[in-house]
Amino acid sequence: MKNKELFQIRLGLNEVAMLKGAKFAYAVVKNDRLIAAEIEALQKGINTEEEKELAAKEREIYKKFCNKNESGEPIPTAAGNFDIPKEHKIECEKEMNALKEENKEAFEAREKAFKEYNELLDEECSLEFFKIPESYLPENITGAQIAQIFEIIE
Repeated sequence: MKNKELFQIRLGLNEVAMLKGAKFAYAVVKNDRLIAAEIEALQKGINTEEEKELAAKEREIYKKFCNKNESGEPIPTAAGNFDIPKEHKIECEKEMNALKEENKEAFEAREKAFKEYNELLDEECSLEFFKIPESYLPENITGAQIAQIFEIIE
C-alpha cells in the first residue's frame, strides 16, 4: 500500500466512526490516530509558515479578481477554487507573476517541497495498522464502508 492511500482509509474510518460496537470503535480510533500522525509527518515539509504566507498572498490576489456575490464574497467553483472571469485573467496573472518574482526563492522551495511530498506519497507505507478482526465489524456496516477500510480488516 502506498502512503497516498492513507488519506482514503482515514476518510473511511471517519465514515464508520459512528457505528456501534466498543471493540470496533476502539480499533477505529486507534487506527485513526496512527494514520493522523503519519499524515502529519508526511505533510510537515509542505505546511511551513513560509508556505502558509505564500498561500495567503496568492489567495488575496485571487479574491481580488474572482467572481463575487451581491455582498462581495467570492463565489467558489464546484471544486472550491476561485473563478476568475476572462476580463480579469490577464491582470490576475500579472499580479501573480509579480508575486512569484518577488518571492522567487520561496516559490522554488515550495516547488521542491511539493515534488518531494509527491514522491513520499508514492512510497510504500510502513505504518503498522491495528488490524480489525472480522468479528469486531458491526452488523450494520455496508459493503461500501468495508471497501474503504479493507486494508485494515483482518
